[in-house]
Amino acid sequence: MNVKEMIEEINNMKGKTDKKSYKRYKFELLKRLLLRLESFSDCSECSELLEEYSSVIKDMKKDSIKTVPKSYRSIFKKSKLHLKKKHKLIPKGYYTELGLTFGVSASLIFGTIFFNVIGQTSLIGMGLPLGIGIGLSIGSYMDTKAKKDGLII
Repeated sequence: MNVKEMIEEINNMKGKTDKKSYKRYKFELLKRLLLRLESFSDCSECSELLEEYSSVIKDMKKDSIKTVPKSYRSIFKKSKLHLKKKHKLIPKGYYTELGLTFGVSASLIFGTIFFNVIGQTSLIGMGLPLGIGIGLSIGSYMDTKAKKDGLII
């Protein structure tokens, strides 16, 4: 089964499943993963992953989606990890999430330090929105740059 056929089957599954299952299995991301794996056809591991996806999608077509969640999830994780490590690709919003995490933790650390030095508890709360804003802005900038460079899955 080639990639176009797999994407057609995924689109057919959209009509057969409810919205909750469609989002849970991240079929939109799966389509992008399949296209990216196909673009790296010279990579042997990418070719193996495409073959595994082909068999899983055939099983999903035969049975229902609920019977193959473990194999699907393991291949899904493996392919995302492979694209991230070997081909330096990242999922959409990766740096924004990372920036938000670092912004919150840095703001709490600095707020606590200033609280200990100055003694005002309001500094902890005032630093939080500032850290979140800075983290989100840096993360979204890096996501935009990655998208411009074509590094988004």
